Amino acid sequence: MRQRLFNLMFCHLGNGISVANKAREVAGDYEKVAHISAQRDVTWYADDVPVDTRREVDRFAATTHPQISTTQQQKVFSTPPTTGYVTVATSITGDEQMSEFMNASLSVLDDGTALSIAVRPPEGFSAETDAELVAKIKAAFHGLSAQGWAVEVQAGPNSREN
Repeated sequence: MRQRLFNLMFCHLGNGISVANKAREVAGDYEKVAHISAQRDVTWYADDVPVDTRREVDRFAATTHPQISTTQQQKVFSTPPTTGYVTVATSITGDEQMSEFMNASLSVLDDGTALSIAVRPPEGFSAETDAELVAKIKAAFHGLSAQGWAVEVQAGPNSREN
């Protein structure tokens, strides 16, 4: 499946950061992709946002500390930035996860050490909606992201038939 083009624009319009896609216009304006609240929470408006684009928005929300404008020194976000973040992509089938994500846990450290991390949810873990799933996963990995770890999660039906 071919992913559509995203050219992100981040702008402050008075209540956090609005994220738009300059590669697509809707009703004469750039497509609204997401909003980042003053508390750094991301609300998504588009469902078909590729994982790398979601990662870019999540990283911006967690790690930047922009001013309102060049003449207004106040910060947009009410909480300090971190070096870590949690990205959760939903609606990705098990088959897609295996082919695109299976080696994502392998990292090579500065000293040359190869590091792999496997995490499995606890028995009985479930969520009724994608929003609930994202909230639960972000809460579970909050401690790691606060310490600078970059956590990326993909979720979706086990196969296309589900």
